[in-house]
Amino acid sequence: MQKLLFLFIMGASILQPSFSSSLYEKKELAQTYYDSKLYDDAIIVYEEIYEIEKNLFDYNNLNLLETVQRLYKLHLLNKNLDQTKRYIQEYLNIQSSFIIKQQNTYIEPLEDLKNIYVNEKKPDLVFSIDSLLQIIINNTDIIQKDSLFILPKILVNKIDSTNSDTEYSNNDIALELMETGFNFLNNSLYTESKINFINAIKLNTDILNLAYFHTIDFGIEANNLYISFLEELENDSTKSYNNFYLGLLSYKKSEYDKATKYLNQYNKHYPNDINALLLLGELSTINLNFLDAMFYYYRILKIESDNFNANKYLAEILIQIGDYNEAINILKYLSKSNNKHEITYNLGFSYYKINNYKDAIKYLTQAVLLNPEDYKTYYYLGLGYKHEKLYKQSLDAFKKCITLNSNWGLAHYELGVLYEMMLNDKLAIKHFELARKHETFDNLNYKLGMLYYKNENFLKAMKPLKEYLLQHMEDYETMKIIGKIFLSINRYSEAIDIYYRLIDAEPNNETYYYNIASCYYKLNDFDNALSYYLKVIDLNEENYSVFIEIGTILNKKSLFKKSEIYLLKALDCGYSNKNLLMQLGISYGGQKKFLQSLIAFKETLKFSLEDPILHYQIGIIYKELAIFDLAINNFLFYLELNKKDEMTLSLIGECYMYMDNYEHAIEFFEKIYKLNNNNYTALFNIGKCYEKSGDLKNAAKFFKNVIKKNPDHVKSREKLVPIYKQLMKFREARKECEIIYMLDRSIYNSIKFCNE
Repeated sequence: MQKLLFLFIMGASILQPSFSSSLYEKKELAQTYYDSKLYDDAIIVYEEIYEIEKNLFDYNNLNLLETVQRLYKLHLLNKNLDQTKRYIQEYLNIQSSFIIKQQNTYIEPLEDLKNIYVNEKKPDLVFSIDSLLQIIINNTDIIQKDSLFILPKILVNKIDSTNSDTEYSNNDIALELMETGFNFLNNSLYTESKINFINAIKLNTDILNLAYFHTIDFGIEANNLYISFLEELENDSTKSYNNFYLGLLSYKKSEYDKATKYLNQYNKHYPNDINALLLLGELSTINLNFLDAMFYYYRILKIESDNFNANKYLAEILIQIGDYNEAINILKYLSKSNNKHEITYNLGFSYYKINNYKDAIKYLTQAVLLNPEDYKTYYYLGLGYKHEKLYKQSLDAFKKCITLNSNWGLAHYELGVLYEMMLNDKLAIKHFELARKHETFDNLNYKLGMLYYKNENFLKAMKPLKEYLLQHMEDYETMKIIGKIFLSINRYSEAIDIYYRLIDAEPNNETYYYNIASCYYKLNDFDNALSYYLKVIDLNEENYSVFIEIGTILNKKSLFKKSEIYLLKALDCGYSNKNLLMQLGISYGGQKKFLQSLIAFKETLKFSLEDPILHYQIGIIYKELAIFDLAINNFLFYLELNKKDEMTLSLIGECYMYMDNYEHAIEFFEKIYKLNNNNYTALFNIGKCYEKSGDLKNAAKFFKNVIKKNPDHVKSREKLVPIYKQLMKFREARKECEIIYMLDRSIYNSIKFCNE
């Protein structure tokens, strides 16, 4: 049946009476009382004003409303509810009388229109108009005087055979009821507030939609209102409308389980209330119960197939669960009549997810035009361009994204990827670093770590690659790289752990065993190092460098004979080099094969004539061979670069002493004492030199200096006994014997003088 929508614009004739000065003065006086909170006095004056105005105006004149409104608000402030209801009823009666009067002006034109359709023999239209006329005629100006809450039907909604209200009027009444409910609520009148709120939703109007209920704020009285609704429901279970507001109030307090419970109770009684179903769908979505949410939205669509919110929310859930094709169908339907950014964005996003990048770019570009401030739109637009290999456009989109939101790590990651493709490592690293401030995922950690590694920034490469490996312990290629990084930055313990894992994957890879052995060697764990070097030899019996490493370790462990075996094996399977010959010389020297050791060291000199350590080793061998002058020459060569080496100075002094060159010997021992005045061995050697040269007084002096530094130095006391005897100081000699007796009985027994 054809439906017509009548919009009635309320127009009130503006009366400009010539009020008497007394009426004006009364209004001023009433206002003064009101401002002074003298409400009883104000009521008396306003009631006088109302009686005067009723004589001046018709009952349906809107000029009466201001005074009536003042009266009911004043009675409300005084908590005089009976009088409050009386004047509210008066207010509604005046308003409805005016509307009915206006509505009756439609009777004549409708009668004329009806006659036209009678002549044209269009019975359906005649019937519709006749029904409408009947509604208007039945809408008399009889006002209910006994109840505040019975409202007359005052407007016509549509032309059909059913009496119904106009959309405009119902929306208007619903909003007025809600406003009145809030007025009562703000004055702690919960019963009246509840009645108005419930009467409002009973009208089932479009204006009280989900958006409206989302925006309303029940304020500081929300909890008291909740308690009032709950108590009433507990006392009377038939008050099923209470469940709606209990659910709404719980929702606004984020008590989602309670909200769901109450709204489901409400839905049992009013299954077609779309607002309740929408709220239930939203609550299910919040709790990640997507199937439940879809169920509620499908129920709404059975009631109202083109409901925008149900379709939109359903599409969003389909996106959440990955059903992008079905989401696209709904979103395309919505986009025909709605050009909102979120609809267009979700369309572009869904096309992107099904790899339809051209359509994704199309809709995301439209979404950018609808809202140029949404950074996510630029992000997915950039991804779409990237998949289409439109890298310049992609770069621009990602740059715009981080301009709008510099903390969006995913866009920084994509910029890093693009700059890496352009071989701009510096910018790629910069954006990967910015991405890691807000995001952490495998590809990001891998790419950033590998770029650091590529640019030899090993310390920085370590952390992202470790995080990547925690999730990819089977990626052995990356594990090899991080093993190299640990070796490069001397993180030997961690390197060992990595190569253990690699051995599990490749048990016969000699490089892994070699790296583990090298790490243990660096950690001075020679036993484990030797063990793993030997495993390398088991895998490769001709590994030249490992033979040398084993020989070196055996030298450090003073296993010189075994060391010689492995070093000679190295010579057999390879060539001689400086390190091999040096270690061989040490091995021979440790076995007191001094001539062989000297030959090995001399051969080593061919590789490095200026190596001070090599000269030092040769000096040691010459000293052992008692070729002291050549020993001194080699020690002096070493001393050129190590002028403060006490050991070398001592060795030179000893060589001069053995050559009876006591003056030079004392010179070098004194150098030691100047470097370290706690070195009493140097003083002892000076004393020996004076003793050997026959200068007994100076000898005694230095031996006594040694004893001052170390009273337990038995050798100095042993030296003093014969010196005191020769100097005829028998008492001092006896005293030293007594001390030696206490310190070392064997030395005491070996001294003839002490036992006489």
